[in-house]
Amino acid sequence: MKHLDTCKRAVQLALQKGASDAACTISTDEKTTISVNKGQSEGLSASTGVSMGIKVFLGQKVASFAVNDLSDESVTESVETALMLAKGSPENKFEGLADKSLVGKVSEQEVALIDAVDKTAPFTPEQMLQMAIDMEDAAYAVPSVAAVCSSDVKQGRDTSYTYLSNGFEGVEEDTWYQLVIDPVAGTGDKKVTSYDYSVAFHQADLDSVQTVGKTAGEKAAAMLNQVQLPSSGKMPVVFSPEISSSLMKGCLKACLNGAAIYAEKSLLDKSSIGKKLFGSNVTLLDDRLKPRGLSSSAFSVSGIIGPQSVKFVEDGVVQNFTMGVITARKLGMSPDLGREGMHNAYFKPSDISVKDMLSDIKLGLYVTGTMGRGFTAENGNISYTVEGYLIRDGFLTGEFVLEATIAGNLVEMLNSATFANDLTDRNGLNASTTRVDSLTVS
Repeated sequence: MKHLDTCKRAVQLALQKGASDAACTISTDEKTTISVNKGQSEGLSASTGVSMGIKVFLGQKVASFAVNDLSDESVTESVETALMLAKGSPENKFEGLADKSLVGKVSEQEVALIDAVDKTAPFTPEQMLQMAIDMEDAAYAVPSVAAVCSSDVKQGRDTSYTYLSNGFEGVEEDTWYQLVIDPVAGTGDKKVTSYDYSVAFHQADLDSVQTVGKTAGEKAAAMLNQVQLPSSGKMPVVFSPEISSSLMKGCLKACLNGAAIYAEKSLLDKSSIGKKLFGSNVTLLDDRLKPRGLSSSAFSVSGIIGPQSVKFVEDGVVQNFTMGVITARKLGMSPDLGREGMHNAYFKPSDISVKDMLSDIKLGLYVTGTMGRGFTAENGNISYTVEGYLIRDGFLTGEFVLEATIAGNLVEMLNSATFANDLTDRNGLNASTTRVDSLTVS
């Protein structure tokens, strides 16, 4: 692995030139995309890239430098530049690599378990073109679909090589495939646009192009049956798995971020560990070794391997934060979880079906989309413009509300949240339909 050898050479050179520690990562990527409009190719684009980042430490002074040229001369210049920058940087008592006692060794068994590299031959340009055409045709076959903005098929491969002077080395590689389409339904001033997509590490895990095209078309057509929100006020709100993932999980993840907690930009603080702040049915955990999981990882960039699963919230009790080595030092905590971010995180589902979840709702809103950002992590307040379907008398209707506002507080939401039994990992969502009874809708 020549790139890993280059990382080692850069780190060793930095140490020879006076660095107390050093870290180097090289990343490579390949990407191919083809787009279709009205059955005609809009061209195929392909790209490759490579970059190297070198970080050097002079005691507790640190600096980084990045280049795209991996020649011997460029590597030497990069190391020398990083050292020069480090000499002029201020000392930071929290800086430094992870202690050697915390650093692990990448397990080949875990890499195999993650299974992020598809051994199947990549799609040919001819195959990608036909897939894009078939996906577009499937969308056009839905009544009321008048146009398709674009029908895209993409594929690629990403690889990273890491070497640290504390003894850690690791290589991570994945292949990926993606289908994306955004059809337009209706005519004149009643046009609406929706989309659907499928993404996976393996070709075999992609949804069929017909399914993606048809689903996107049906979503757009359904949006034409627009109504106004019958009334405003507190009412049950049900989030689709997609919105539960981005809003419910996304907001809580922001609050559990150790760097935000240290900077006092979260409603949580260090003393939150061990406190019951949310409902007993709220358990947020992750799985870094989930087979073919889009966020799976055999190691962290710090060299700390960490456990397979971490519970961040268990039965409403805060258990852990996400934090790298430096943030852990700032908080006076151990970084041994190896979690600078969550891997395939999900709320533990209940045994309640979506049908039963809706059954007692006289009037509510099933949210399928959000617009803008409306979350303040410091106090947990939420205000989003949303769209979705009315729930009446226990059933999801076809009445589409194009624009409504939901407002509330994350803590209150997580004290009234119910997670259905339809947990899905499609497109890496790792989420289930979620009901919240504490929101104001207007």
